[in-house]
Amino acid sequence: MIFLKTFKKLIRLTLKAFTNTSGVVVVEAAIIFSFISVLCVGALDYGFYLVWKGKIERVNHSITSVLRERTTLYDGNETITQAHVSQLFSLTKKITGNKTMTENACLTVEFILFDEKYEYKKIKTYGILYDGKKNCKSAPLRKLTDLVDLSPKSIRLRWMPIYQVTLSHPVPQGTLHYLLKNVGAIPDNVVVSNVALPR
Repeated sequence: MIFLKTFKKLIRLTLKAFTNTSGVVVVEAAIIFSFISVLCVGALDYGFYLVWKGKIERVNHSITSVLRERTTLYDGNETITQAHVSQLFSLTKKITGNKTMTENACLTVEFILFDEKYEYKKIKTYGILYDGKKNCKSAPLRKLTDLVDLSPKSIRLRWMPIYQVTLSHPVPQGTLHYLLKNVGAIPDNVVVSNVALPR
């Protein structure tokens, strides 16, 4: 008999707990606050990614500007060597300022020189050089051979050589980096390519 009374009382209390609405506001607030917190942290991570992408674009623009100064910095030599690319990568590390991140960066330099004997564009030399992390083979956003139309004819009636500098740099990993990466909002690496003509 006592057991039956206790059981009925327990059922009444359970039903009362389920029908009581006084704690609903707290539960809803907890759920909404958690959702808003995740959104805010995700927005911050995405904002940091955009800032980092802008920085890598500026760095790549700077090293492309150095590369195109063929007359002043490279004694007018239009052919790029591995030593030139290594110097550019050292400059990239200094400008970026993040040694840990730059260890996983990859610099790719493509160049095309045209044969001056022909009136039309005929590729004389094509080269692609890499520097950076071990087994670095960062693919440019577009092949330079697809961009030969960007080469104009100079005053000396020759087709200007063209260069493409591609910098691939890892994205800093924030709190929700893996979540944003899985939904395609943030890539693993920022890849930036610039095409330039020598000066």
